[in-house]
Amino acid sequence: MNKTSSIKQPGKKGNSQQGKAEFDISFYRQIVEGSLNAILVYDEGGQCKYANSAAVALGGYHFDEIQKRTIDNTVHPEDIALLKNVLNRAKENRVERTEASFRVMLSNGPYVWLECSFNCNYNKKGNLIETFVYCRNINPAKEAERKLIMSNQRFNLAIDLGRLTWWEWDLKENYLSADLKKLKLINPDFVSPKNSIQELQKLLHPDDIEPNRKSLEDYLNGTKTYFESEFRVRTKKGSWRWLVNKGITILTDEQGTPLKLGGLVIDITEYKEANTLISENEEKLRNIFNSSPDAILISSAGLKLKDCNNEALRLFGYEKKEFLNITPADLTNNLNRDKLSFVLGKLKMKNQVKNKEIIFQKKDGNSFNGLLSANAVFNKQQELKYYILVVQDISSFKKVEAELLQAKEKAEESDKLKSAFLANMSHEIRTPMNAIIGFSDLLSDPALDNSEIVNYTGIIKERCNNLLQIVNDIIDISRIEANQVELKELRFSINSLLDDIYIIYAQKLINEGKLQVVLNLHKDVEDNEGYFYADELRLKQVLCNLLDNAVKFTKTGEIEFGYKILDDSLLEFFVKDTGIGISHDKHHLIFERFRQIDESLDREYGGNGLGLAICKAFVELMNGRIWLHSTPGQGTTFFFTISVKKVPLEEPTIAGETKIAGFDWTNKKFLIVEDDKASLAFMKVLFKLTRAKLVFAAKGQEAIDIFMKEKNFDLVLMDIQLPDINGLEVTKMLKGIDRNIPVIAQTAYAMYGDESKCLKAGCDDYISKPVDITDLFFKINRLISK
Repeated sequence: MNKTSSIKQPGKKGNSQQGKAEFDISFYRQIVEGSLNAILVYDEGGQCKYANSAAVALGGYHFDEIQKRTIDNTVHPEDIALLKNVLNRAKENRVERTEASFRVMLSNGPYVWLECSFNCNYNKKGNLIETFVYCRNINPAKEAERKLIMSNQRFNLAIDLGRLTWWEWDLKENYLSADLKKLKLINPDFVSPKNSIQELQKLLHPDDIEPNRKSLEDYLNGTKTYFESEFRVRTKKGSWRWLVNKGITILTDEQGTPLKLGGLVIDITEYKEANTLISENEEKLRNIFNSSPDAILISSAGLKLKDCNNEALRLFGYEKKEFLNITPADLTNNLNRDKLSFVLGKLKMKNQVKNKEIIFQKKDGNSFNGLLSANAVFNKQQELKYYILVVQDISSFKKVEAELLQAKEKAEESDKLKSAFLANMSHEIRTPMNAIIGFSDLLSDPALDNSEIVNYTGIIKERCNNLLQIVNDIIDISRIEANQVELKELRFSINSLLDDIYIIYAQKLINEGKLQVVLNLHKDVEDNEGYFYADELRLKQVLCNLLDNAVKFTKTGEIEFGYKILDDSLLEFFVKDTGIGISHDKHHLIFERFRQIDESLDREYGGNGLGLAICKAFVELMNGRIWLHSTPGQGTTFFFTISVKKVPLEEPTIAGETKIAGFDWTNKKFLIVEDDKASLAFMKVLFKLTRAKLVFAAKGQEAIDIFMKEKNFDLVLMDIQLPDINGLEVTKMLKGIDRNIPVIAQTAYAMYGDESKCLKAGCDDYISKPVDITDLFFKINRLISK
């Protein structure tokens, strides 16, 4: 204690009395100074004349400071009126203690709550001489009271704002106490705070009664640590509101058995409705997400895939659980990984990137062209949250784009080639025509001897064959372009075919004066073994085209051709020469239409540029392939394969099948229907050595009349184009007379569908003009031998 006052003592009457008084004062002083409560004494003017140690410690003032402060300037201004009122009552009561609580200023500034008792002391005259004040610090209690009030206010605010309703359920008495006012807002049937549970359950939705009972049972059995259930309650308007009920045990008996439960009921109708709406919207968005024709990927800011739609799984070939363990970089190859990283890096500065072409890679390693659009999503603090990547597979578009570009280039190239082809074709046609016309004029000179006539006619025939080859090539390439080439798989001898070709080209080398060129033929099997089913005519055409080139480009050395049997269904042929050869950069061009190795106007070698294109098309039709090996100045070797069917060894051969000459048709009678006089003259000469009897008809009706009159014909050779009746109609009529009569149609059109039309009309076979004598004789022999 900084300083205390001395209490005024009564006068001395004797030593004993004085000693006793001093003892009493000392005793009470010790009691006062030892008190935990503050004790102050004020004189009649309100000046403090005593303060014990507790008072000094409580206020933090020195005693001389306390003496200077009156009660008025120590108490909180808001409490002065209360203080004066208390002091007045204390003075009036005289004997009774008057109590009140005040806020008093401490020396360091703040106020504390003190609970004070006031006693007034009067002299014999009834005048106030001093006031005793006893003070106790109740600031902690006041603070707790303040916090409790605030807590209650907050609790009530939370209850109101959260639409909460408190409840207590007495399990023993089976009644429910609750916030009746709030319950009535839901349904006026909540008329009493002591409704029984059974009565309240009548307001619940029937589907929620059992789950609610089960949840309570689980709690009471100790399965759950608290009671919670959701249920619907019927409102006064007949609709349903969702409530969630949460509670715990608030009273038990001595054995721990619950006696009373308490908790809160929360109205969650808006929450449920919002959740339903959110779920519906989420479902819609998810359906849109999964219905997108483009792949959509969601990646975290750390570039970890978090979600994807169905198209992404289909496009990249991953399962969902696999997809969520990879990064966007795993969906590209090494060459495009940096490009993707650059795109994603730009998103941090720019929220969106559109239509960036990137090569993506599937799970199986296959790549595809993709068009990437991406968004970066940021939060309010501008922190990157995630990426949205949209990948569109544009492989088909790129393919179409490439095809269009290629088609454009091809069209331009084709236009160029066709122009060159027309110029070349004009040259190729006019050159033999010039010789034909020229030597035809010379043949009219009566002064020519036989040797000159034979020489001139030979030249004319050779040039006519050249023209025929050009016409055949044009027809073949037109059929190939229109996909109108039909294969005829007939039995033939591979060795006989090559023998015939050998004779033709051995003679050709002689005719062209290339006696220094040696022609060799390689056979893989003996003559009696090499029988197959295939299109012999197309095979011969391919070999002849290749040999034509070999003869054309070879001046000295050797030409060799032949075959080997790879298996019973595949033959490999070759044509090898020691000619000029072909540079490697031209290998891919020579099988294209209208292309030639030398396309200049002053080229040394002629040709129409169709032969190798036709070879390639026919080989592919026969399920084979064609290729070459060539070195400029050293020669060229062409290889090709075709699919065949091997003839079983036990199948007999047809007499005369491999011989061109020696057809003897004695006692056979043929009806030749032909309106062209030159063709009739040719037929007479052609069939003279066969000893067959020929009957001629120039018109369709004439042919019908002759057939009905003479009968016993062995074969009819029918021209399709007749002056009166179409040859196909004539055939139908002849077949009506004798359905077994063999008919071979011949036509100068030789276009796609002609053969099919002839066969449908009843013809047994078909041959085009100009007639291949060997082919015609084999067809006739086959039909009359049946």
